[in-house]
Amino acid sequence: MDQKVILNWKLQNDFKTIMNYKVQKATTEFAGRKWTAWFTTSIPFQDGHYKFFGLPGLILEIEDSMNSHHFTIKGVKDSSEEFIYPDLNNYKEIKIKYPQYVKFFRAYRANPTTYLIGKIPDFTDSEGNHISGQQKVKEIEKMRLEKFKKDNNILEIDLLKK
Repeated sequence: MDQKVILNWKLQNDFKTIMNYKVQKATTEFAGRKWTAWFTTSIPFQDGHYKFFGLPGLILEIEDSMNSHHFTIKGVKDSSEEFIYPDLNNYKEIKIKYPQYVKFFRAYRANPTTYLIGKIPDFTDSEGNHISGQQKVKEIEKMRLEKFKKDNNILEIDLLKK
C-alpha cells in the first residue's frame, strides 16, 4: 500500500533509560490517536515500530494516550548483514494507493463476505444436514460482523470513522 505518512513530532525535555540506552520523549498524533515515543540517538536510525519514524534516532518504545497500544523493543543486535524478510511465496502483492485501501477496508468491514457469494457450493455437513452455499455465506458474515464489533480498537482508529 502506498501511504504517505507525515508525523509532526514534538520533542520533549524528558529523559529516561530503556535497555541501557538514554532515551528522549517525543509526541505526535497519528490515525486518530495521540502517541508518546521514547527514542535514542545512540542508534542513528530514524525508524521505529509500525509506521512510526522520523525522529533523530531509533524509537525504542511508543504507546498511545489511552494505553491500548504499546510497542517496546526487546533487543538490539549489532550486525553487518542485511536482514531480508523471507519470501514464503504464499501471497500475491497488489500495490494500491492509501485512499483505495481505506475504501476496501471499510467495504470489507461493512460486508465481509462479498467475495464469497457464489463460491461456496451446497454441501452436506457431518450430521447429514443439507447446507446451501448461500446459507453458509450468511453464517460466515454474521460471525465476522460479530468479531468486528469486538475488534473496535484497531491501531488506526480513523479507519473506523466514516
